[in-house]
Amino acid sequence: MGAVKDDSTILFGDTGSSILSELDPEVLRGMAHKFNEENNGLFDTLIQRLILYVKNGDAIGVHWFCNNLIQIAKMGNKDCLKILREKEKAQAVQ
Repeated sequence: MGAVKDDSTILFGDTGSSILSELDPEVLRGMAHKFNEENNGLFDTLIQRLILYVKNGDAIGVHWFCNNLIQIAKMGNKDCLKILREKEKAQAVQ
């Protein structure tokens, strides 16, 4: 069973094949376009870098890059939650 791809999701089959062989640069470009519309082009450079790693077959680069994005998202989420909690406390005091 191969990969099933659409604009928003990449599902991997149970073949155990390399993630690099399953990723399609065109799918990544479509995802980048959607991110850019929502984030004023912020992710264009990031996705272009990921596409380079995929095209070059650099599994370590893909892993490193994705792991860093996950860590950045986690830090951003923690910061947002902290700000929301502070706003809730301020509103509760009023």
